[in-house]
Amino acid sequence: MKTNNRVLISAAVSAGLVCLLVYLRTLGFDFVRMDDTDYVIENQYIRNLDRDFFQWAFTTAPFDLWMPLAWLSFAVDYHFWMLNPSGFHLTNIVLHAANAGLVVLIAARVLKVAWPEEAGECRYFATLLLAGLLWGIHPLRVESVAWVAERKDVLNGVFTLGSVLAYLCYTEKNTEKARAWPSYLLSLLLFVCSLMAKPVSVVIPFMLLVMDWFPLQRLNRNTVRQLVVEKLPFLVFSVAAALLTFKFGAENRLLVSAENLPFLYRIVIAGNALLEYYRLMLVPVGILPLFVLPNPIPYSYAFKAFAAFAVTVAFLVYWRKQRAVAATWLLFVLPMILVSGLLQNGMQALAARYTYLSAVPVSIAAAALAACILKSVPVRHLHLLRRLLPVTLFCLLLFYGGMTWRLTGVWKDTASYWSRVIDLAPESYPLARLARGRFYYDTGRLEEAIRDLTVIIEAEKGEGIPKADNVIALRGEIHAKMGRNQEALADYDYAISVYPDPAYLTARARLLEKLGRAPEAKDESR
Repeated sequence: MKTNNRVLISAAVSAGLVCLLVYLRTLGFDFVRMDDTDYVIENQYIRNLDRDFFQWAFTTAPFDLWMPLAWLSFAVDYHFWMLNPSGFHLTNIVLHAANAGLVVLIAARVLKVAWPEEAGECRYFATLLLAGLLWGIHPLRVESVAWVAERKDVLNGVFTLGSVLAYLCYTEKNTEKARAWPSYLLSLLLFVCSLMAKPVSVVIPFMLLVMDWFPLQRLNRNTVRQLVVEKLPFLVFSVAAALLTFKFGAENRLLVSAENLPFLYRIVIAGNALLEYYRLMLVPVGILPLFVLPNPIPYSYAFKAFAAFAVTVAFLVYWRKQRAVAATWLLFVLPMILVSGLLQNGMQALAARYTYLSAVPVSIAAAALAACILKSVPVRHLHLLRRLLPVTLFCLLLFYGGMTWRLTGVWKDTASYWSRVIDLAPESYPLARLARGRFYYDTGRLEEAIRDLTVIIEAEKGEGIPKADNVIALRGEIHAKMGRNQEALADYDYAISVYPDPAYLTARARLLEKLGRAPEAKDESR
């Protein structure tokens, strides 16, 4: 047992260190002006750890989510680092490294029955490390780790994974007739903390029931009532967190109304996302920081949704024969219910960060599958497979690690973020180019800003849709700042012809005064 514990700790520490190394380059990254501005840069509340901060953090939901512990972590970072982004990135990668270690510890508990005493230390270490790394360095984790605003993901991960680990300790002690209630209370406490970091973990009571069924094999006709009662305290906090989330979402009009997006469309969006997530876990190519929901929704979404539905039904129908597969699929799907298209809350079709919890059971199952293949293969092929499988898995981890290292560069700053969207999703160019153009303007890169805005204006002119008045007026403002007064005046004229916004009229009048055309400016101001 001592040997196994030593190997277990070594595997957990190794997984965490590898994750730290893979994400180390993010220490040189800036904030990304997609939530980072509101969460950190312009957030005055996090600048003092005083009574006003705690009242704000625990009694309000300023950005549609009640997440006081996430705000507390930002406030602590600001206390030590001010607005130096390196400190905020450091906290993110340390928390993620800790999560990778927790995945290893959970894998050890889950796979314990599959490892008899005579199992080799090397295989045991490799299987646990594989589970941690398949999850920790997968490219789908980049968004949660490299984006400062997604601190809520990695912080929620620490508490959620800690809660699951404590629950596994509780079930083990319960089986051994040892004193189990401290582990149960610890699991419940960590679960409550996870909800205060990000309420995505509200599905944990149902996930624990699935785990009771498999792999723990505690759930049967005789124990179902006892196990449901056991989850009631978790469920009470889940319901409270869910109600708070819906309340704040409704107040801030976060959720897309059923009038604007009918339920059938939501099912199609959710089904497409589910299949895409699984595809991206297997082949992580084409990962974007923003997957914009197309309008109209293409027919391919419906086909993927049908495929996802068919797979789910197949797993449920054959659950008795393939319990491991069915349990893994359910544990993968459950954390995505609240972030799927069923509760659409924006323009995104899917998001890599939504896989942060869902990918844990899949990674553990994949590592277990590799171990089972080695264990069950015929002796005559064992020598070849013992060489081929480790090399294949090592190459896969290198590929994942290399992809992750490269994709972290997308989060270097706001320009790199939007450049990735523009390069791989040109259909979203108006949104992406406008955002990148504004960033260029704010940071003094005026020529680049004009280039982005001009692309939008010319494209909409070519389509005969004169609706880019705000973009044209912004380009006029940049021209004026660069001293190109005639170009600025032409832009203001065109913007006003599309929509005579008072702000455009005021800007044009100011420019006319600058050009010495005061009488025209007075007429404009009227």
